Amino acid sequence: MDRSPIYDSVFKTMAEKMPELLVPLVNEAFGTAYPEDAPVTRLGEEHAGKRKRIVDAAFRIEGRAFHIECQSSWDPHMAMRMDEYDHEIAYEEAEARGEDRLLVLPASCVVFLRDARSMPDFISVEAMEFDGTTFGHRSRAIWAKQLSADEMFAKHLLILLPFWLMRYEGRFAAIARDSALEEELLAECRDIQERLAEAAADNVPARKHPSGAAEGGSIFRKRMTELIIEVSDHLLRDYVPLQGEVREAMGGKILKFADERYAEAAERHAEEMREAEERCARAEERYAEAEERHAEEMREANARIARELSRHGVDQSIIDQVLSFGRKDGSDGGPSAQQA
Repeated sequence: MDRSPIYDSVFKTMAEKMPELLVPLVNEAFGTAYPEDAPVTRLGEEHAGKRKRIVDAAFRIEGRAFHIECQSSWDPHMAMRMDEYDHEIAYEEAEARGEDRLLVLPASCVVFLRDARSMPDFISVEAMEFDGTTFGHRSRAIWAKQLSADEMFAKHLLILLPFWLMRYEGRFAAIARDSALEEELLAECRDIQERLAEAAADNVPARKHPSGAAEGGSIFRKRMTELIIEVSDHLLRDYVPLQGEVREAMGGKILKFADERYAEAAERHAEEMREAEERCARAEERYAEAEERHAEEMREANARIARELSRHGVDQSIIDQVLSFGRKDGSDGGPSAQQA
């Protein structure tokens, strides 16, 4: 069974870099109705117990704590692991509140990327006290392969989109041999990319992007396409020709064009900076020339005043004192001014 950490890494990347994608997932898992632009605040995701654990996503929406794990395959111990993680989060939250008697467990959910023999809506574990009293803890379970691409888009579950291709596991060899099956798969991939472009333009961060929804949507689409292709490349690593076809259908050209677009934008920015520096240099030259002209005009004006005063018989020492006023030599008027 493929237990590559790539799936966990992709999910964590979306949770950290695009936390708004967690909101529709929470609504789907717990029947809530948070608006998609509801603020998502990350909680501490490293919890030190007997073994240090790093959870996939621990966060708060409107004061309520949530914990979501992405699991590539069924794990019979998952319910116990969730109980452990949830209690560690609750302990940390209680300490932060200064609470020593009440633990508030987060609403928790496991996203299973692959199906299992039994696919319950909840996974649970029970604890027993010394007198035989039992109490349970349960976590919601979402089975990603049970959701079609149509449902993912309709419910805005874009956080599951990078894992969509996993529904074809076990069929890749047959698809690679059959051109009709391959074209059917590629058509689905192209359709997903087109629908992602539409969804990206209306995404929360796209609408809030300082450069406008178009630029924000382009950035979001590029990020999602990178993650989709990261997973598809891994799944199809043994089917290289098909891997390349899926990569292109899923938006490989978009990544290339986006990289070229960003390179062009960087070059434009560098050119604008060079032009701005040249303008500043020219302005400094003009300023220096203007100062020199002003100084020359002042020297000529002072010479005219000196000649006029001398013609009227004014003593040279008095002329020097008169001309010393307003000098910008930093000497407070110089010796003549001090004598006056």
